[in-house]
Amino acid sequence: MAYENELHQGSWERGVLARVALDIQDLTPQPDEEAIFRAWENLVNYVKASPNSLDFKWSWILPREYARDCLLYYVSYRSELVHPSRLSEWLMNAQAVDDLPNRAVIDLLEKCQTTIRRADTNRDGYIEYNEFLRFVRVKHAKFRGATVLRRGALAVLPRNAKSLENRRYIEEYSCWPPPLFMLLITLSEIITFIIYAVDMQLPTTGSGPCPTYSPLVFNPRRRYQAWRFLTYALIHSGWVHLVNNILVQLLLGVLLEMVHSWRIILIYLAGVAAGALANSLYMPSYYLAGASGGVYAVEYAHLSNLILLNINKILGIFSNHSYNF
Repeated sequence: MAYENELHQGSWERGVLARVALDIQDLTPQPDEEAIFRAWENLVNYVKASPNSLDFKWSWILPREYARDCLLYYVSYRSELVHPSRLSEWLMNAQAVDDLPNRAVIDLLEKCQTTIRRADTNRDGYIEYNEFLRFVRVKHAKFRGATVLRRGALAVLPRNAKSLENRRYIEEYSCWPPPLFMLLITLSEIITFIIYAVDMQLPTTGSGPCPTYSPLVFNPRRRYQAWRFLTYALIHSGWVHLVNNILVQLLLGVLLEMVHSWRIILIYLAGVAAGALANSLYMPSYYLAGASGGVYAVEYAHLSNLILLNINKILGIFSNHSYNF
């Protein structure tokens, strides 16, 4: 093109001429970018459906007789310009965003929270398709299971809860290393329950009986057998006791382990040991069985996660209130 040797590579004028020149060719998306182009198409339609003073006005630079509506379909969308604030608005509200890689959405939201200069690479104040394509084309998760899990987590989140902080947390989910501890401890508890149910040769009800003779149960007269401070978690008094504990372990513990890995193992075991120590102090003559100590530790770890994820909102609520003394 004639202007290549006359205008600076990064100049605004050259960018405008390049976009206007798009109407001479049909830039059909490549197969690997069709999903991304559909998302961009959705973004452009979202911007056009709700005009804003920040939107780019082509009438500022194009001749009055130049009708962008007459451009070829793909050219029209590829040459559109979107203000970063509109991009951020779309990322928070549009359902089509869930089809994009979560890591890409996080990158886009982070860029939208910074200045316009850092939000677009050619620094013209607007996002164009090539920049959008570059941001979204991130490496997929090494394990497909993690991608599926993140999509599932996003699917159950309410639309107004898909904030940058929540998306960052979901990105921490990983299927490798697999969350084996919670699965193995749950399986061990089920197998132990079945073994003792058969060994006692008594009808098993929702509330008992408990095999107090087991070398695993916490016996207050045998505190010197230190393993009992942990192994009592494998013994349960009735199937209701067992089911309640394993449901929490599987629903909360597995998800926490996928994010925090070995840390959740320490939290669980610390909760079990703390339960035995508390029992020794406050009920020194009682036997103890069940994984409730570990389960409570997992529940409070989950509660801590919720507080940390929403700490900015909580601080914002308090900052909006003034107190007079």
